[in-house]
Amino acid sequence: MWYNGRMEGLRDESICIKIEKIRPSITCFTALILYRILEKKLGESYTIESIIRTLKEMNMLIAPGEGYIPEYTRTDLTDKLHDTFGFRTDYEIVSQREINKILTATRK
Repeated sequence: MWYNGRMEGLRDESICIKIEKIRPSITCFTALILYRILEKKLGESYTIESIIRTLKEMNMLIAPGEGYIPEYTRTDLTDKLHDTFGFRTDYEIVSQREINKILTATRK
């Protein structure tokens, strides 16, 4: 029997426990969807493993007063990522202003 929007005899604690068990599944599901969308946007030419590895390896070195210097090796996949998402980070030095533009664009 339902009472005030919840089942009679069901304690709030049990609802919280169930939500805590569901939350990681939702996070995992969302990540899988995002990976699949990324794979589709890249034309299904690359595996998820190679995309994730490449993204993890795309590190930038901070050059105080100048900007950021890419510390990764340019590949076909990094070029495809840049072309697909409309920005480049593989120049010799990427200015702080350019990085801010990229970050602003990703928040839209």
